[in-house]
Amino acid sequence: MIDELLSEVFRGTIWAIIGFDRPSILSPNQRRALAERTAPYSPAAIGVYCLFGVHSAVLLLQIYQSENLPLPGLQYYVLGALCFTLLTPLLSAILNLIRPGRWSFANFHTACALYAGLGPKGFSVGLVLLHALFLLLFLIGGN
Repeated sequence: MIDELLSEVFRGTIWAIIGFDRPSILSPNQRRALAERTAPYSPAAIGVYCLFGVHSAVLLLQIYQSENLPLPGLQYYVLGALCFTLLTPLLSAILNLIRPGRWSFANFHTACALYAGLGPKGFSVGLVLLHALFLLLFLIGGN
């Protein structure tokens, strides 16, 4: 009973932290304006989610098939996921510098957040929490 209560409190707290600016709390006009602003970046956002899924599947397959990894399997997966989730915004920021009028890092980030059902600030907090979880798993996998 106490375990269930604590898990619900923890889950509710995390959701409140990352869901405070979710699009579902916006008015219909604000949601429409947000969708119009991020529409050109939707294919790129969908592509990033698809690539992350493929990337994760390839990492898991490599871990499953390889008997002698240089790192333990958990560390190998976490390192690959960290590389993907850190390099994607870096590439977007570089595109923003190369093509400032044609690419917007903020709009791409918001488009990715919309597909996760989050707002841009909540998505940033969620990514930081995800990276903290990945680093924790990396440290645990090393022991």
